[in-house]
Amino acid sequence: MSTAYERRVRRLREHVLSHTKPKEEVINKPKLSIDDMTKEEIINKLEGKGIEYNPRDKKEVLFNLLVGD
Repeated sequence: MSTAYERRVRRLREHVLSHTKPKEEVINKPKLSIDDMTKEEIINKLEGKGIEYNPRDKKEVLFNLLVGD
């Protein structure tokens, strides 16, 4: 047999759960990977976003400019 407190807690929990909105599933975008891109692809994306870069920089530096690190 449950106590009045336990019944009240159960009722409140059911009430809260019935009135909460279901969480939307987050669609994960594929993350950019330095290994999946060539230096030229990175440069094209930088130009598309209007980000200035030095064409003599290494691939890692250009990738960091692209992802914002």
